[in-house]
Amino acid sequence: VLICLDHPESMATPSRAIFPFAVLFLAVRCFDEDSDRAGASRTNAVSVEQLLDMHSKIDEDGNGRASLEEILAFSIAAQHASAKKDAPGILEVIDTNMDGHVSLDEVLDHRENWETDDEAESEEDIAAKKLQHEHEAVKFALADGNGDGLLDVDELTHVFYPQTNARVLRVVAENSILQKDRDGDGEVSLDEFLEENGEEKIHHNPEQEKKHFSSLDKNADGKLNVEEWEALESGFSYAEASVQSLLEICDRNKDSHITVEELKDAHAEVTGNDVHDHILNWIESHEL
Repeated sequence: VLICLDHPESMATPSRAIFPFAVLFLAVRCFDEDSDRAGASRTNAVSVEQLLDMHSKIDEDGNGRASLEEILAFSIAAQHASAKKDAPGILEVIDTNMDGHVSLDEVLDHRENWETDDEAESEEDIAAKKLQHEHEAVKFALADGNGDGLLDVDELTHVFYPQTNARVLRVVAENSILQKDRDGDGEVSLDEFLEENGEEKIHHNPEQEKKHFSSLDKNADGKLNVEEWEALESGFSYAEASVQSLLEICDRNKDSHITVEELKDAHAEVTGNDVHDHILNWIESHEL
């Protein structure tokens, strides 16, 4: 579920910012959308006209050439639009008193209801839960823009999609680093990145994960600081990879821009590539 959602962060990130029942809601939406997209991919749903309409929206300065920066901004805007679209359904799941707002108690009760089981909790479990609740309370307070102790649908978006609020994103990134940082230096090394809960993960593609780490490590110091980790938490790194793929396909003259003609000429290749799914999301989010 976390991977098939084209947010990402927001979603495919170590912090697990989204709650279980809300994940279930989004999983159903994800299944429906992916089924639609699978059919769309088989029938070349992204037409030349849609690509050209997308290009006109991306090309904000109207020079006929979409830059890497413009495409990336368009992709991030699509993420935010998807988050806004999902938020009402998440609120409906968590808003148990149906007053149209969500309190901190409702947020924490939602987690408690999912996590409760018949097994006795260890002291370690209780301590971890306390820390998690404290973290959620900090996120809640930062998302609560008007300070009324309740989250409306827009404010709730920031809790579940931290990339939509810089302050919430920073706290989420710091918390994720804290969980991964075994040596206490405030950053994440490659070894720490490749571990899960202090133990070596079973990697489907360890070389790909190492490559991902390198792409995040912008200052090439072998560690990820909080700003670099935010790119992972927010989904920015995934958006950047999608944009790079699109450029590799379409940018025939290698000037780091995509013209209308280049996009038209690459239509068949785009629809047969993995980047097609991202474009479908961009088009849907911007209602093109």
